[in-house]
Amino acid sequence: MKSYIERIQQVYSDLVVNQCEHNENGQNNDVLMVNESLVFRFPKYEKGIEQLSQETAILEAIHNRLKLPNLIHGIDHSNQERSVRFLKATI
Repeated sequence: MKSYIERIQQVYSDLVVNQCEHNENGQNNDVLMVNESLVFRFPKYEKGIEQLSQETAILEAIHNRLKLPNLIHGIDHSNQERSVRFLKATI
């Protein structure tokens, strides 16, 4: 997890990491939730990179059509990492 936090701070130098949860059980990605508001996904395999690219394209296509905050926080195309804003669901 330390290497992921270092990578996040390298790309998002203004982000202060106060709290971090690591989920490495994903099939295609390791996932870190930072400060209970940002989700960073790190692909494990080529399939994960492809999936993130597709999901990013969908979010970019629909973000102006929904009454939601911009979900895409950042994209690092050099390493195919993605971060998105976390929305807590309420029922």
